[in-house]
Amino acid sequence: MNGWVDEGRTVDIVYLDFIKAFETISHNIRIDKLKKCGLDERTVRQIENWLNGRAQGVVISGTESSWRPVTSDVPQRSVLGPVLFSISINDLDEGTEYTLSKSVNDTKLGGVADTPEGCAAIRLGADLLESSSTERDLGVLVDNRMTMSQQCALVAKKANGILGCIRKSVASRSREVILPLYSAPMKPHLEYCVHFCAPQFKKDSTLTS
Repeated sequence: MNGWVDEGRTVDIVYLDFIKAFETISHNIRIDKLKKCGLDERTVRQIENWLNGRAQGVVISGTESSWRPVTSDVPQRSVLGPVLFSISINDLDEGTEYTLSKSVNDTKLGGVADTPEGCAAIRLGADLLESSSTERDLGVLVDNRMTMSQQCALVAKKANGILGCIRKSVASRSREVILPLYSAPMKPHLEYCVHFCAPQFKKDSTLTS
C-alpha cells in the first residue's frame, strides 16, 4: 500500500477487527485449520486437549448459573492465542484482488481508488461504511495524508501533563530526583512507536523533543 501512496495514487483502506469473530470460531473449525497448516498429529492433539474440557458459568447477585462447556474462543492472554488467531485469518485474502495486511486488532484491506467504481468496491458498499480522516493504526494516529502530526500532538500533550504533575508535586529540582521521574512515567510516551511515527515536520519534532 505504501508503494501506491508513493506513486501519488488514491488509496482507500478499510480497517477490520476480527477479534469478536475469532471468539466465536468453534474448536472443531480451529482444529481443522491446524491440520490444513501441516502440523503433525501430536501437536494438533495437544492443542485440541488444551482447548477442550473447559466450562464456564455466571454468577449474578449471588445466583449461580449451571456450568456449560466452552466450545469456542481460547483462554485470554495465553501464549497460543495470537498464534491461533494468525492461523484462523491466514486464508482471508484468498480470492480477493485487494491487498490485505493482517494483524490482531488492525487488519487492513486496501486498494487503489482512482475511480468511483474502485472506491465503492474497496469499501464493500459506499453506503455501509463511513470515511474517517484519522485512524489509529497499531496504536498510532495516522491521518488521510499518511502523516502523524496528530499523534505527535497527542504524545506532547500527555507528556506535558505528566511533566506538570512532577513540577507541582516534587519540590526538588536536582538531577538525581528529576531524571528518574522523567525516565519512568514520561519518556515511554515520547518513545512509543517512535521509529514508525518519526516526526516528518519541524513542528512535530519540536513537540516531541
